[in-house]
Amino acid sequence: MAAWVLPFLKKYFGFFERGFLFSSNLYFLLIALAILWSN
Repeated sequence: MAAWVLPFLKKYFGFFERGFLFSSNLYFLLIALAILWSN
């Protein structure tokens, strides 16, 4: 059972991690733009 579930979870968490990193990078980019625009 574990051998069947583990690869699926690994794939899902890999996708989630990539999405999280992408959204956090986008968030920091927006903050940087806001700081540049306010100066």
